[in-house]
Amino acid sequence: MRETFSEYKKTLELNLIRFNYLYSGDVISHISSSYSEIRNNDLRSPTFIINSIVNIYNESINNMISRSNKTIILEHKKIFQKNNIYSGYNILSELDKMGIQTTYHFYPDIEMFKRNISNGSFPSYFYSDLVRMSKYFLRCPLIDEDEVVIYATDAAIQSLVYSIQNMEYIIEYNNHIMKYDLYDCKYNSYKIIIRDISKYRDVQINKILNEENN
Repeated sequence: MRETFSEYKKTLELNLIRFNYLYSGDVISHISSSYSEIRNNDLRSPTFIINSIVNIYNESINNMISRSNKTIILEHKKIFQKNNIYSGYNILSELDKMGIQTTYHFYPDIEMFKRNISNGSFPSYFYSDLVRMSKYFLRCPLIDEDEVVIYATDAAIQSLVYSIQNMEYIIEYNNHIMKYDLYDCKYNSYKIIIRDISKYRDVQINKILNEENN
């Protein structure tokens, strides 16, 4: 990378601004964090910079999951009807009935929605698969559940607009280090379980009966 990291930050910001769930969070507090890799040269690397952003994504998603202190159960048959492209509408409709307004929805790697294939520099899951009425649905590889589980928030979960400003790229004997501030932002996080309630009820009954017979 010939340009300096300070110069590259402008390019980085132009790319990251599209990921509004990571970019524009309402900051509450922050902690110092870092990411490092041993590489075979002492030249600044765009790939390492992207890997650093992926690390921030991972930290932010894990924090969002840990903050999900309200669990919502939705009936499977009310969500998945005929054409899966309408699943986003159905989820929003069910949440709206409960008086819950959400903006960003992160779901596991399942075929819930048609995906838009991105040719961008970042991993494909950074980009929204589906947008409905200014609501965003994003595949998230960090969510791995037996049931269909979605984590939803009412606001952005990270503030890269500030992280970029404070990022520092250091190279020490081929050890590439990215130092940055990780922000805790103001948002509510919900864990949404989409469940076939009748099937789940039968499983629970059978489990109880098996325990009684043992």
